[in-house]
Amino acid sequence: MAPQLAGLHHIKIPVTDLDQSLRWYQDVLGAQHLQQFDHHDDAGARYAVILGIPGVGTTIELRWAPRAAVAMRECDPITLAVDSVATLTGWVEHLDSLGADHSGLLTGGAGTLLVIRTP
Repeated sequence: MAPQLAGLHHIKIPVTDLDQSLRWYQDVLGAQHLQQFDHHDDAGARYAVILGIPGVGTTIELRWAPRAAVAMRECDPITLAVDSVATLTGWVEHLDSLGADHSGLLTGGAGTLLVIRTP
């Protein structure tokens, strides 16, 4: 039997442009950049950042990994929850106000959903 887990520590998302992705997560999702956890290589170059997103209990790592990011482009690695379709409609309005790329409301097997495309 496997030992018990305590939860998710963080979710790692590969990106093609670390600075652009960081700004997108801050502007669109209200993410807080937890700079004290930035990852740097031996030469001092930053290659990953950690974010806290309001309402999400697990931190997100954005890692510069262009080939992986391109390979995962159609994968939708994260699914976030909201409490109602009205809240989801509010997200559509928020995304539209920022010019953020999204699907619009879709009806799926588990209910109404919205696909948000990151840069």
